[in-house]
Amino acid sequence: MLDVVFMGTPDFSVAPLLALYESGFRIKLVVTMPDKPRGRGQELSFSPVKETALRLGLPVYQPVSLKSEEARLRLEECRADVFIVVAYGKILPGRLLALPPMGCINLHASLLPSYRGAAPVQWAIINGEEKSGITTMQMDEGLDTGDILRSYPLTLAKGETGATLFAKLSHLAGMAVIDTLQGLLEGEIVPQRQPETDTAYAAMLTKKDGALDFDDTVHSLERRIRGLFPWPGSFGYVEGRMLKILEALPYPGGREKKSLPHSLMDTDQRTGTLLVQDSRLFVVCADGLLEILRLQPEGKKAMTAGAFLRGNTAVDGKRLERRK
Repeated sequence: MLDVVFMGTPDFSVAPLLALYESGFRIKLVVTMPDKPRGRGQELSFSPVKETALRLGLPVYQPVSLKSEEARLRLEECRADVFIVVAYGKILPGRLLALPPMGCINLHASLLPSYRGAAPVQWAIINGEEKSGITTMQMDEGLDTGDILRSYPLTLAKGETGATLFAKLSHLAGMAVIDTLQGLLEGEIVPQRQPETDTAYAAMLTKKDGALDFDDTVHSLERRIRGLFPWPGSFGYVEGRMLKILEALPYPGGREKKSLPHSLMDTDQRTGTLLVQDSRLFVVCADGLLEILRLQPEGKKAMTAGAFLRGNTAVDGKRLERRK
């Protein structure tokens, strides 16, 4: 059985780590990002991978930088056959990529070469892709550009969110890492050079990416809300107070008068205008109405639109702004 160094940090990385452990691979070291202060008390919290590794009794290493001599020596002394990297959070320098005889294998949450980058799961939903998946890749010094080992496709479900797709792909990654290692050991895998990508770089998301622009189309906004759930989330501002949009659907039929609720017949409303009809909440977009189903007002818990409107009917006609 192979000696492995595992490198990962978030929840997404836990399933592959557990799969390696349960399959009997010898995990010599788990490398994860340093602890971070969280909450009002700024207490240090462990990454999900660190919590899992400690529960399994595995040694944990949390270097501030992988470029230090200390990091190189620590990884070199493991004498691992292979490094497995799953959403670790740092780029591996070339001298570390060269350490293990079998190289460094990355599990990427897309069907490469599509969606290279830090946020492939969210961007696949935002852009309306029908498929995503896991690609196992032999790492090089480029960003997600190494030779493909195997691809594991997954069809997106109707209404797929960032949360549901993350969970499915994490589970798939657990299967993929074992299948790929077994394929390499048995000589069944021939690495394939990546062709040119047909999608834009899946850039890392920040909180500001959640600000909704209602000059966009209904279907584009609906996909964005799903893709950005639960993080960074989607939001706008009503009279300076944030309103998070957790779930929404295009109103059937667009803005044709014959399909609109009676009191929403005015199609000349400005984009971003909130409209209330029979305990239902709509927002005007560039080409139609988006019905808000679940939301979270600033400083309050998540709730249905109906529950929100029981105390906020005055939002009718107000604008949901992109900025304060």
